[in-house]
Amino acid sequence: TLAPAANYHVVTPVGGSCGGTLSGTSYTTNAVTADCTVIASFAIDQHTVTPSVTGGNGTITPSTPQLVNSNATTVFTLAPAANYHVVTPVGGTCGGSLSGTTYTTNVVTTDCTVIASFAIDQYTVTPSIGTGTGSITPSTPQLVDHGATTIFTLAPAAHYHLVDVTGSCGGSVAGNIFTTSAINSDCTVVANFAIDTHTIGGSVSGLVGSALVLRLNGGNDILVMANGGFTFTHPLDDLGTYTVTIAQQPITPTQVCSVTDGTGTLAGSDITNIAVVCQTPIPHFSVSTTDNHDYARYGMLLNYVVTVTNDGTGDASGVSVSNISPAQLDATNTHWICQSSGGGATCGASGVGALNDTGVSIPIGRSLTWIVTAPLLFDAPGTTVDYTVNVSGPASATATDSDILVILRTGFDVPYGDGAETAIEGPDIACTTSAVNASSDRFDLATTRTFTLSASAARSAVDTVFAARSDGAAGFRIERLNTSTVPRVRLVTVDKGGIERANAWNTAPVGTVLTIATVAAGSERELLLEGIGVSSSMPLPQGVNGTVNVRNPTGPCE
Repeated sequence: TLAPAANYHVVTPVGGSCGGTLSGTSYTTNAVTADCTVIASFAIDQHTVTPSVTGGNGTITPSTPQLVNSNATTVFTLAPAANYHVVTPVGGTCGGSLSGTTYTTNVVTTDCTVIASFAIDQYTVTPSIGTGTGSITPSTPQLVDHGATTIFTLAPAAHYHLVDVTGSCGGSVAGNIFTTSAINSDCTVVANFAIDTHTIGGSVSGLVGSALVLRLNGGNDILVMANGGFTFTHPLDDLGTYTVTIAQQPITPTQVCSVTDGTGTLAGSDITNIAVVCQTPIPHFSVSTTDNHDYARYGMLLNYVVTVTNDGTGDASGVSVSNISPAQLDATNTHWICQSSGGGATCGASGVGALNDTGVSIPIGRSLTWIVTAPLLFDAPGTTVDYTVNVSGPASATATDSDILVILRTGFDVPYGDGAETAIEGPDIACTTSAVNASSDRFDLATTRTFTLSASAARSAVDTVFAARSDGAAGFRIERLNTSTVPRVRLVTVDKGGIERANAWNTAPVGTVLTIATVAAGSERELLLEGIGVSSSMPLPQGVNGTVNVRNPTGPCE
């Protein structure tokens, strides 16, 4: 009996001189005819390891079956073709491990196989959005075989467009499809979007001057030299707002251009309907005149406030503002002043007689005001006084104020009134609202009377701030002019017949201390008003002497 160790086997033929046969583990000698020997030899078991490649694209070395001692290992070299790699785990029944390109089997205990598979290399292509709003599909990283390409669909959001595709993959865009270049490493695809932009434009008509400048959204100026279409060179983002204005009006000749349809919001298309219409500037006058009365008493002073406004499209020069004094007014003792000049507006400072101011200039949007003081004749004819102002020059306008003539309207219910008021209107005393806050006393004309001109609300263009009257109709008053930035004051006298006269206006800022007194002037006496920068005087009216009744406001004007 021949018994090999584990993983060994009997070597045949059995050695020695006896000869014989082996069956299993039993060895039977031939017929023994002489002394002989049986020599048993044992050898380790061996197994066949069969290598192979499936799918090609690489080799396995050695490539032929290998005999391997039991419990031994063997190695193979796996060599992938260019741009391929070994697929792991390596196939077959042997089992084993791969290190680099060397595959070592497990301990071989039986016949087994080693099957190598190779696969093409793959790279990761990573898509993303760079700028703007839109999408890229697919949006997740993609595995791409070496040398292959892949595609992405690019979809801009509403009101956006594709600008370009950047990244490291390279490629080209056709419509909304991006195809990469052949991929040979990991790379990126970056889609960049931008909001749509549109141009702003329209047409210019009526232009005969030069140097018209249009402005878009506070900048982006363009110079327009002729009629026809225009387009701003700077496009605007869709959904944004636009405003087109005139940055500079045409010159040589001067024109005034206006814009219609110049504002709006972009909504997916260019703007082409803005209209710029140019015209030769045309002044236009609005004129008003009022004396703040409906009734006029014979002999009283009428203070007409004449206002001329240029509400046209062009500056006005060479303007004349005039009045033909109606028969009811004393033109000889009429005088006027002009206010609100400056800033390009010019007028005569003052004048005597009927209003006649020439060479007046009134820029666009400016107004000038004239204060005309005219005595109503004691024997004025007719039943009304109609005061008409005519404005002429590059444009014309007219306005009329009408008063009904009365002998006396106030009666005795409005003390110190002007004889042409109603009881409802109340006394014409500035800075007071009722008789409660106004004071009455007696003023000895041999003394002086002082009060301070303080800030107070104006009741009309001309207010009375101090009034004195004898027991009859004669008296005097101080009036304040409220149409200028700095108030002015003047003396007004009323003789016993009710005829009124006034001297010139003098500047009297708020806070001026006014002093009233009488002084000798030859055989007569004069009424003197001081404290306004210069002394102002007038003859003391007939019927005023001794002591007079005084009415002046308390509170803010005292």
